[in-house]
This record gives sequence, structure tokens and C-alpha cells, in this order.
Amino acid sequence: MLLQYFTPPAGAEQVFAQWQRRRMLWWRKFARTPSNFTISESSRSAERGNPAHVRVSFQFPWGVDGVELLSNRGDVDLLELQTAAARSCEGKVGRKSMLPSLIEAATVLEQGMLAYLVDAYHEKERSDSKAARNVKEVLQLHPRLAPYKVAVALLPGTGTADQLRDVADYLSVELRKTGITMWHSREPGSLDSQCTKLDEMGIPYNIVLNDNTLKTGICHLRSRDTTLKEQVHIAELKNHLLQLMLAY
Repeated sequence: MLLQYFTPPAGAEQVFAQWQRRRMLWWRKFARTPSNFTISESSRSAERGNPAHVRVSFQFPWGVDGVELLSNRGDVDLLELQTAAARSCEGKVGRKSMLPSLIEAATVLEQGMLAYLVDAYHEKERSDSKAARNVKEVLQLHPRLAPYKVAVALLPGTGTADQLRDVADYLSVELRKTGITMWHSREPGSLDSQCTKLDEMGIPYNIVLNDNTLKTGICHLRSRDTTLKEQVHIAELKNHLLQLMLAY
């Protein structure tokens, strides 16, 4: 992916410095461990034919590797284009005509997503009722990056499974209208086993539906990051989730 920004040559170095800060803040914004992203030193000026480069890198388990290359290319590319096309590429700044400088940001989508997946993956140690220690794998993707924002876990009693599935289908349709994608798994299991699987998938929130939901309309909303649950009425769930998503 390539992002190009044209700026008057007089302020190109200042704009280049601003873009370095912006791009660094962008990468760190969605990271679980922002310090894994670093930026290289750059030359403060770009001589013609010798662009200044800055690399945003990520600390992978196997070493540091680049995820984005920022360049202050000056007017070199436009001069070549102007010569090849035999047409002027100049723009106006006030009353003056001049060739703009080009600030360029280049990244590979797969490399960037790999960095976020590696950053999001971590293991939590926990103890069971027998005091045995085991490891739980969690994919703590930022909610903006998670393909599914919310999932539903069903805890049906005798003869209520079909009714709870209908409620889950209704929630899926309602949430989709607001742009919130929901994972609806129909696999049975305990709440702990279902939440463990959903945490491994990186889904930020889980809706827990049980027999009491059919009687009172109350469900539990569980956070992947804190594992805490809060009670929310189904009628208020859509707006509540929307506010949570807008907070990120």
C-alpha cells in the first residue's frame, strides 16, 4: 500500500517530520505493547536524487523487521514524470508555480497485520480448582482490528436451546445494522470453554445468554481483556455495544 502527500518544497522537511510522528502514533495506537514499534533515525534533508528514508520497525520474536518505509522524495519523481510526459507537473503556491515535494509512506498489508497478530498474542497462566497451573492463549487484538467485535455464548437449560438460538439470531441481525459484526457459534460447552475459545479468536466482547435471559431479558456482557461481566438488558445491548466501540 502506498500513500503519497504533496507539499510545497520550502516546508517539506517539517512536513516529513510531522508525518513521522503521525505514522508512529498510528502504529502504536492499535498495539497491545506500543514499545514494540520503533522508528529509525533519518537524515534531516533530502538531496536531489537521494531521498531521505525513515523506517518504522516492529520487534518480532525473530528480530526487528520493517513494517513501513517513509520517504521524503523531493521533486525527483515529478521531474522524471514531467520529462517523460512532456507536460508540466507544477502546482501553484499563492502566485508562484513550482514543483511540489513528495512525501511517501509505503507498507505491505500482510507484514503489518503479521506484526499486530504477533503483538496481540500472549499467554496467561491460571490455576484450576485443583491448584494445577495451565496456560491460556489469548489473542488481544485491538477492537478496531478484530474481524468480529462480539460473540455469543449460549448456556441453555432443558428445552431452551432453540429459544436462545432465536435470541442470538435476533441480536446478530440488530448488531449488523450498526456495523458490529457478531460471531455466532452453535457449539455446546461450558461457559469457561466457550470463552476460552472466543478469547483465542481475539473477539473483544462475549454476550452470555441463559435461561434467565428468556425470563427477564437480562444478559451478561463479558470483556476479553478484563474477563469481567456486566448485566445488560437486551433492549439496551445494541446502544451499549455501540458506545463501547466508539470509545476506541
